[in-house]
Amino acid sequence: MPQELCAVLDEAVKIVNLIKTRALNARLFSILCNEMGAHFQQLLLHSEVRWLSRGKVLTRLCDLREEVLLFLTEINSPLAKHLADMNWLAMLAYLSDIFDRINSLNTSLQGKECHVFSAHDQVSGFRKKLDLWCARVERGSVEMFPTLEDVAEKTGLPLNSVQPVIIAHLNGLRDQFGEYFGEDAMGSQWVRNPFSFPATPRDGLSLQEEEALVELSSNMDLKQRLGEMPIARFWLSVESEFPQISTKAIKVLIPFTSTYLCECGFSALTLIKNKYRSRLQVEDDLPLFLSAVQPRIQHLCASKARPHCSH
Repeated sequence: MPQELCAVLDEAVKIVNLIKTRALNARLFSILCNEMGAHFQQLLLHSEVRWLSRGKVLTRLCDLREEVLLFLTEINSPLAKHLADMNWLAMLAYLSDIFDRINSLNTSLQGKECHVFSAHDQVSGFRKKLDLWCARVERGSVEMFPTLEDVAEKTGLPLNSVQPVIIAHLNGLRDQFGEYFGEDAMGSQWVRNPFSFPATPRDGLSLQEEEALVELSSNMDLKQRLGEMPIARFWLSVESEFPQISTKAIKVLIPFTSTYLCECGFSALTLIKNKYRSRLQVEDDLPLFLSAVQPRIQHLCASKARPHCSH
């Protein structure tokens, strides 16, 4: 990230923390927003732990920029000068928009069925968008960044002052996203669709594995099955028939492409350890909460000849 944008981000966090971390300031700011008829009455506290935190904090700060400027002016804070600076405000609006875009990308990468190929598709599409946005910014168009466009229209700020910074940041993002996937994983496209490849030798596969892949790709019933279930489940379903090639495919699919499973564990822990719970240990409860196995309640009840009255 360019130094100018880093400075804007740090100053924005200082503004938010000045209001949110002090109870009196938070209450006074809420009263001010209510009197001014603002849509929101609170800022969001910045957190380095929550991966969606930064974008939401900047979006809320942009929505309440007029109220925040008035509040900082009333308490004689030196941070008020930043919100009165049109260039600073334009870069803040851009950061709000680009973080919102990145948050949308992060959300699309979550899920139990996410694998290296689907993640690569999402990131590849985002990189192409970055090229498109960079070209449009060079032509003076920022319609893909609605908050920045709104600020530019209301303040009459010429985009020439922030255009080089935005272009440099977009190019840097494109280069960084290009480092996420290696050539080894992308060279195993046969895992994604084994029915679309010709019977030719492939690097990384033995003769027995290539023969098994050819035999599998000729089975139309398996082709129909692939269209009815996720890729990982498909390869698990053919493990008994094609053990070698199935194991090879699972090794490609098994690496985690996101922190979704870890986030699920944190969310489950938050729900389990609430203020109404009397026990601190969660070793027995957490596996049940995270398990994909659905209990057959009706079957369990029917198997009890004489259920206890307390059940």
